This record gives sequence, structure tokens and C-alpha cells, in this order.
Amino acid sequence: MSRTPIMRLLPWAGADGQPCYVATDGHVGGYVSHLADRMEELQLDTGAELLDHVADLLDARPPSMSCGSVSAG
Repeated sequence: MSRTPIMRLLPWAGADGQPCYVATDGHVGGYVSHLADRMEELQLDTGAELLDHVADLLDARPPSMSCGSVSAG
């Protein structure tokens, strides 16, 4: 019994900037699916590291830079 292919959006754009897709059966993926899984994992890890860094920067800012304490002029 054949399965209906599922179109998976890949985590990169094509040469012309358009979205890239791969047809998969939704189960064990091939080379491109595994590559996409790894790329998504790296993107999520990078995003988490960036959020941690931003949180550290916000925690370290002086009180004079807090919201509501900025005065004009």
C-alpha cells in the first residue's frame, strides 16, 4: 500500500530565494530529511543561546536604562 507523500518545508531557501520542500512518507527519512533535521536542531540551539545571551545583557544593564526612566532632553 502506497502512502500519500507529505511535503516538508526545509529550513533553507532555494537558489532563487523560494521555499524548498521535500516529499516524504512521514516516517523514516532519507538523506535530505536527516540533513534538514540536523539543520533545524542547530537553528534551535543557536536561537536558545541567543536568547540566553540577550537575557544576560538585559540583566546586566544599569538601572538608568530601565523602561520608564528615560527622560528627554
